Amino acid sequence: MTSPLKKSGPVMSSATFLARVVSGVVLINLFIFILAGLSLRQSYRQFQQGAEITTRNLAQALENDLSGTIRAKDVALFAMVDEYQRQRAASGVDGPSLNAYIERLRSHLPQFDALRIADDKGAMVYGTGIPPGANISVADRSHFTRLRADPDAGLVFSPPQMSRVNQKWIIALARRINLPNAAFGSEQSGGAFGGIAIATIELEQFSRTFAALNVGPHGIVTLRDDQLGIVVRHPEPEKIGSVVGQRSAPPPLREMVQAGRKSGTYRALSTVDGVERTFSFRRVADYPFIIIVGLASDDYLAEWRSVAVRLATLVVLFALATLAAAFLIYRNWKRQANSVEALAQQEAKFRTVADFTYDWEYWQGPNREILYMTPSCERVTGYSAAEFAADPGLLLRIIHPDDRPRMDRHLHEIATCEDGALVDFRIVRRDGAIRSITHHCRAVSDRNGEPMGRRVSNRDVTEHKHMEDALRDSEERWKFALEGSDEGVWDWNIQSGEALYSRRWKEMLGYAEEEIANKADEWVNRVHPEDMPSVMANIQDHIAGKTATAVAEFRMQSKDGSWKWILGRGMVAERDAEGKPLRLVGTNADISARKQAEAKLQEKTAALLRSNADLEQFAYSISHDMRQPLRMVTGHLQLLERGLKDMLDQDDKENLAFALDGARRMDAMIVSLLDYSRIGRKTSSKQWMTSRDSFDEALAFLAPAIKESGATISESGEWPRIFASRDELTRLFQNLIGNAVKYHAADQAPRIEVTSTITPQLWRVSVRDHGIGIATQQIDRLFQFFSRLQSRARFDGTGMGLALCRKIAEHHGGRIWVESEGDGQGSTFIFELPLVPADVAAGDSKTEGEQHES
Repeated sequence: MTSPLKKSGPVMSSATFLARVVSGVVLINLFIFILAGLSLRQSYRQFQQGAEITTRNLAQALENDLSGTIRAKDVALFAMVDEYQRQRAASGVDGPSLNAYIERLRSHLPQFDALRIADDKGAMVYGTGIPPGANISVADRSHFTRLRADPDAGLVFSPPQMSRVNQKWIIALARRINLPNAAFGSEQSGGAFGGIAIATIELEQFSRTFAALNVGPHGIVTLRDDQLGIVVRHPEPEKIGSVVGQRSAPPPLREMVQAGRKSGTYRALSTVDGVERTFSFRRVADYPFIIIVGLASDDYLAEWRSVAVRLATLVVLFALATLAAAFLIYRNWKRQANSVEALAQQEAKFRTVADFTYDWEYWQGPNREILYMTPSCERVTGYSAAEFAADPGLLLRIIHPDDRPRMDRHLHEIATCEDGALVDFRIVRRDGAIRSITHHCRAVSDRNGEPMGRRVSNRDVTEHKHMEDALRDSEERWKFALEGSDEGVWDWNIQSGEALYSRRWKEMLGYAEEEIANKADEWVNRVHPEDMPSVMANIQDHIAGKTATAVAEFRMQSKDGSWKWILGRGMVAERDAEGKPLRLVGTNADISARKQAEAKLQEKTAALLRSNADLEQFAYSISHDMRQPLRMVTGHLQLLERGLKDMLDQDDKENLAFALDGARRMDAMIVSLLDYSRIGRKTSSKQWMTSRDSFDEALAFLAPAIKESGATISESGEWPRIFASRDELTRLFQNLIGNAVKYHAADQAPRIEVTSTITPQLWRVSVRDHGIGIATQQIDRLFQFFSRLQSRARFDGTGMGLALCRKIAEHHGGRIWVESEGDGQGSTFIFELPLVPADVAAGDSKTEGEQHES
């Protein structure tokens, strides 16, 4: 089958092209980034190496300067010692001459602070800068004590210390002065200790020397002793001497010094100010000092960072330029791709509509050849598109024989008419099934108006036809049901206020078909005003979802002015998207006859209640009046029994005993009748109370019988507050529990279980015993007047207790019954009372809250 629909070739997706462009840009920029990084790394190394070389050179220069200074000091010390020993050996020391000599030495060495001599006691006796009459001693200084103790100590250095002459921080260089051996008559080669020669250097002098070096804004120069204690540091964190003696040192420095290295370079954070620096150190000749020069990384790398920022800026600008170029390339490609994509989408949309349409559609050329047919043709007809393309005559052969004349007329019409034409017909599928088709076709042409054939759409409407037939049948049945029913139907459109009423609805009120308009007011105006609030309340409850249907009984006025009772039922038939009701439908039924019957029944019920009340009053009066003569009979019989006790034989005594027993039983029965008639009349009034109180009170009344019988009573459950007569409820518990205590086997103690449960509407109490049980055929007699199931010889009683229980339960709107599996199986008496009696719910009595307030 030829088809004008042709699939376009594959086109690179936008994501693929964008990924390629982005990949190219990323690779170019990555190459530039790598070059820039390598360049920065190389320049960084160069700056770092420059800093290392600079610190090494400065450290070496300072080491040379400091060692020369120390050697000059040492020469001066030797000269002082020789002059002192010469004068002492000649004619004694000439103080002014010696001081002048020392001053001349100092003037030739301006970097020295002072040259002095201390005697063997440590007292400063000669030298420069000693105030006249001053008593200054160095006997406690470490360099003095060491030289005094060790003749071979040589040149000794003091730790940094505060001068006792001028109160400045100094270090002292000292040598021992030995006295000639002959003076002591000794042969010691070294001579006796005669004092020390001292040369001092102010630490401030070191600071001035260090300050002359260019180590940058954050560079430092430090002089440490051989134990890594700080002698002097430039710049000082605070003032001269503020860090003197600190022995904290960076680990790399400590490791190299301990390894015996005389010089080295390392990077570390300063232990004083925490700044990162590149350091170089050198030992000062053979002296116990280490000179350290450090350049701060922030100083010597400042230029490198500036270069790095400029280079990074150039790299970023290059990246932005490449991104802009990539964007322009992508935008140009996107415009071209969009054009291709638009064509592809149009083709895809048409193909989707064409290939997946539910209807059977095809394009028939000018010569009635099949140019295209949707795959749905096979679902509708059972034949494939290829079969129709190969045999175009198949289109006519599958039409039902009875509908072919109609199709012939249609083909003739479309030959002379350019507008679309619509026709219904049936087809016979490949499997023989008959389907109903709605056929629509119209002519198609190209942009130049040249005819291109016809587009045909066939829709399978078989199910729709079946539904129409079913609906038509249903309407006929509904119409028949409405006409044959005695109920009227209504349909209320809530939004428009329109209402439809059936013929029966109108006839029910005596109206003809045309006398009632299609308005909701026709119903509203005829409902009795007293009934309208309750009717509308029922409708509103149903609309709100509180009830499944709206049901109400109300009166409507007939055409003749009389009122009829109507039972109306309705429900929401349609709601909008927000759940608001749109339509209510329902029925009206005439219940006037039923209402009349109910009224008559209520009259008879009221008369019966009055009769029962009269009978109860009569029974009460008779019972009360009969007790007086009965007590007289009983009293005279007792008098006869006592007066004739010795005169009567055994038969007469038994007859008299029978008469007395009968009188007593008659009195007990009368008392029971009086109790029965008092229920609801002479007992306490109903009020809200705790049900458990009556249970406990009944147990207190029964305590002697419970103790005597050895009964065990267990209770469980929840005890509610109820609206009841306290006296009657106590009597109910007393009778049921008392029976359970009484009716048990002689050799078995009573075991009684009382269970209280609450349901949403009722309170249920069960009293279960394990006593003698009840024969199933006797259960129906149990609650009747004077009904006894056991002989008086075994269990006494009048047979009125359970009848009394039944009346108490009924007086409270409840009921009572018994369950037993037979003799010896025990029994369970159950009563149910409403939690809220009907009269309380209707508002005839006080609510629980009102009872509390009163």
